Amino acid sequence: MHLPLPLNRGEKDPMNELHEKGSALMRCLGNASKLPVRLRMAWGISVIERALRLYSEYFLKKYFQVEFVDYVWSFAQGSPVDKEKQDNIIRKIEGTTDDADNEGYGGMFVMIAPHVMAEINGEAGTLVMAVEYTGFVFSSLQLYRQYLSNFDHTIPKRYFESLDIPFLEFAAEALDMAMKLKNPKISRNMFDSIEFSTAFTPLKPEELPPYPGERPKPPVHERRKKDSNNLLMVS
Repeated sequence: MHLPLPLNRGEKDPMNELHEKGSALMRCLGNASKLPVRLRMAWGISVIERALRLYSEYFLKKYFQVEFVDYVWSFAQGSPVDKEKQDNIIRKIEGTTDDADNEGYGGMFVMIAPHVMAEINGEAGTLVMAVEYTGFVFSSLQLYRQYLSNFDHTIPKRYFESLDIPFLEFAAEALDMAMKLKNPKISRNMFDSIEFSTAFTPLKPEELPPYPGERPKPPVHERRKKDSNNLLMVS
């Protein structure tokens, strides 16, 4: 069992503080239920799209994320519900789960579209769940930027949980903005003025336990030679 690094007596554990902050932010997102449905969907798909767009074009197209996002935006901007199209998009996304596992992504992103569609169809609370799932997808990308994988079970749980804080902060700030809007005109750039930081604190080598065998690698299409944190990556 991996034990956390010892703290000095009286010292606060920053990972615990981040965990508590993340929990508070997720509770805040529950206020999305107070928004009119189309504004609520605009808020949700806006923050989901901002995270998904950090992924490669390969991922977005192969796993039908562009098609899913475009459909939700069309509903948010006034188009009627198209249940047949919804079901078709979900079937296509769910049909990629084996490829997602084989390519190192995992299947968590598959959970986003069905929960968003469920909210469109009147199932309250599922959009917020989809935003929370997107936090996992964002955290996974932050591991990829360190040439680590979300399949690596040795990564400290609290560290991984801390990685989605910037995304949750962005989602909460966008929600606050949406709650204050009067007679809003819904557009795909309505929340673009809100900053979304992708900065993070890299995991220190001494914080990563040895892996039994070959350590899992991030998906090939998400490996960068150099990113905005100036971390050298292997392509």
